[in-house]
Amino acid sequence: MIRKKQDNLAIVTRGFSATSQTFVRRHLDYLNEGRTVGVGKHPIKAQSFPKPLYVYRKSRVNEYLRAFNLPGKDMCGSAARNRDGIREFFDSNEVSHALVEFGYVATDLGPAITQSGRPVYCMFRGNDASSRLNDRIYLRLLKQVFPDFSGIIAVSRHLLSKLEQQGLVHPRSIVVPSGVDTHVFRPGPREAGYCLCVGRLVEKKSPRPLIRAFAMVADANDLTLEFIGSGPEELTAKALAQQLGISERVRFAGDLPHDEVVTRMAKASFYFQHFQTPANGDTEGMPNVIQEAMACGLPIVTTWHAGIPDHLEDGINARLVQPGDMDGFASAISELCASVPQQERLGTAARNYAVEHLDYRISHQRIEQFMGLQK
Repeated sequence: MIRKKQDNLAIVTRGFSATSQTFVRRHLDYLNEGRTVGVGKHPIKAQSFPKPLYVYRKSRVNEYLRAFNLPGKDMCGSAARNRDGIREFFDSNEVSHALVEFGYVATDLGPAITQSGRPVYCMFRGNDASSRLNDRIYLRLLKQVFPDFSGIIAVSRHLLSKLEQQGLVHPRSIVVPSGVDTHVFRPGPREAGYCLCVGRLVEKKSPRPLIRAFAMVADANDLTLEFIGSGPEELTAKALAQQLGISERVRFAGDLPHDEVVTRMAKASFYFQHFQTPANGDTEGMPNVIQEAMACGLPIVTTWHAGIPDHLEDGINARLVQPGDMDGFASAISELCASVPQQERLGTAARNYAVEHLDYRISHQRIEQFMGLQK
């Protein structure tokens, strides 16, 4: 029997090498059983990229504003070149569907991608459905292209709600977390007192409130906290640790390779992270690092923020406190440290939940079904 040919899926993003966006590379490697091609803006050395690749040119904003106002959405300049180039690339590589990663990539390309002649879906993950919506030009461009998508995927109900509040409502919308590889992120031998926090040191991941809460309990419980990641909050976070007299208990490892994050996550005894929404409205979707900590069976203390309550329940598989409640955060840490049974119960529940609901294979299956990708 002759097997029907199965077409390729195009993964459309700005770049494929960001260390904080492992989910994008995982889509390229595993969605649609790995039958994928790439569309990106950032220059990529061909020999280091394993798939066919189209490098698009971002149009100037005023060009798009003019293009969107033309009858039939006719395009000019780089917008037209992208449209023609993408369509030719899709034709030559037998692409049947396209998945755009992030709303701002959709506004980079505008109708050049939705006029490709294929069903095009867009996945929203964080600031593309929160703080960026405050940008009038971004919002205008997004509203222009939004109805032409075949479907919308958001990693949390929170982000989908943010889009809807701006009138960005699509008849085909679904919530699917990015997911975690529970075969890779799994419990390991614990290092006593070793606490971990992973992610860019930016305001919404708010390292300073965590350091203040940690300082209240670190000495009494003989804890050491390590931050993995870098960012604009790093210098002030280091200064605060010094000011509070706990610089010997707080380490800043900087950016580390993914494999090293896996190793340190597996050996940690606790995972602590304080999220908050800054004045500009920038929020998480459903933080990947929280999913990874859950998969490693770590006792977690974090905050009620964005999509976290979609999957974590206070006292069931984690401890949740209100953003800014440093006394509450410190109390949750102390209570965990004082009760090994609570640590084991929360860690086991987190691991089980991750395996049953957050493994990326489950997320990929839901995305494939939603997009109608043929198996």
